[in-house]
Amino acid sequence: MPALASFLLLLSFWGTVVSGRILDREGKPLAKAKVVYTETTTGRSYTTKTDKKGQFAIVGVNDGYYQVVITTASGEQVFSGRRNINRTNDNEAYHHLPGEDQTVLNIDLSTYSTSGEKIDAEGNPGHGKLSKEQLGTIRAENAKAARINQLIPQLHSALDVRDWPQAVSTLKELISLDPGRWQFYQNMGMVQTNLYHDADAAAAFEKAADLVQKLAPNAQDRNQAREELPGILLSTGDAYNRLNRLDQAIDAYHRAAAASNSPSVALFHACNAQNNHGNFAAAISLCQQAIQADSSHWELYQSLSIAQGNAGKPKDALVTEEQGIAVARKQLDKDPGSPLLRNGLGQMLNAAGNLYNHSRRYDEAIAAFTEAAGFSAYPALPLSNLCAAFYDANRLQEAVAACDKAIASDPDMSDPYFVKASALLGTGTIEHGTYQAPKAVRDLLNKYLGLAPAGEHAAEARGLLEKLNDPISATATPRR
Repeated sequence: MPALASFLLLLSFWGTVVSGRILDREGKPLAKAKVVYTETTTGRSYTTKTDKKGQFAIVGVNDGYYQVVITTASGEQVFSGRRNINRTNDNEAYHHLPGEDQTVLNIDLSTYSTSGEKIDAEGNPGHGKLSKEQLGTIRAENAKAARINQLIPQLHSALDVRDWPQAVSTLKELISLDPGRWQFYQNMGMVQTNLYHDADAAAAFEKAADLVQKLAPNAQDRNQAREELPGILLSTGDAYNRLNRLDQAIDAYHRAAAASNSPSVALFHACNAQNNHGNFAAAISLCQQAIQADSSHWELYQSLSIAQGNAGKPKDALVTEEQGIAVARKQLDKDPGSPLLRNGLGQMLNAAGNLYNHSRRYDEAIAAFTEAAGFSAYPALPLSNLCAAFYDANRLQEAVAACDKAIASDPDMSDPYFVKASALLGTGTIEHGTYQAPKAVRDLLNKYLGLAPAGEHAAEARGLLEKLNDPISATATPRR
């Protein structure tokens, strides 16, 4: 075989060399980028990576039509297009563009529009000839996008470690780069909330809500934004509420309810805000609306009962508390291990016990307090109320036993010491015509005063201590 023919056969055997250079969105070499050529009919692929200058080369590529995909070292796809290697027949589906070498792929991502228009109709990169002004605008947009992509991981890192000052600084730069991104303002509101900067938080949440509501119908994140809007408005209302700007808080809560498929949460927040500001009638109405919207949450009944109690309607409060207890029991049947449900049921049983006791329904009060102690995360409170209920029912020995349990549960709670002292006073004896109190009474009263020197029963405790110094007539046996 002649030497020339052998050389041509050797070239055909080794295939074609494809090469190129990739620049990133800032016009700098894109190092360690993965370049994959995949033949569209056989599926055979060739893979390489760019060097520190952004250059690459692949030797031995067979003729064919190729899909080219370029991804960065972090896995972000930055280019996808078609190339025709050594097939130049005009009848082929993919042919050379005038003056273009299909074996060379030079891509400057800084000249590609951020809208994603990276390739032309033939699957080749480029936009045609651009003016200097157009090129400058595109590069500026890409530089801005590149800086945003650098800052977002920094923001996530700051949020993860709760470095709120760093998060604020990063968000301020992100907002300056893209002031139309509602997510940046939503995050700013959250961070300012954690910094207790409620005025700044409210302003940020309001801006986020405003941007969401102005989104174009075809905006890519419109659905996500619409789902987030009720939560943004709810956070806005909470920020105003902490600022004691009640009218603005209630307005934000109503907007949240209107934007949500489940308005009960926003109405619940509005109910609590009105109740905390002493507007009990308004609170009752809002909580009732929340229950009408969704009657499956025990928290709604608890808040309504509190508002009714504050409004001087204990009978209504008790009915509501009983309804909430029934709802909580049903939920607990489905999730018996839930700490939140168990504690909620304990709280409502304790509240119902107080209402029963207020109505002198002592047996029902005792039953409610006893059950509440088994559910509550802080059993000392219902146990303390239990010892008082036994005392009010004149069941003094049971009162002493219940007070002992309350003291064992929380030795720093003051009331059980006073109630126990009062109960023991009723079990004293008469000796030589005078009333003798048990010796423990003095210690219990002193313990109470040590824990609550200005407590509800402090004056009475001091009076009893003074009387213990002198004989007390049997007809003057102290009762609580």
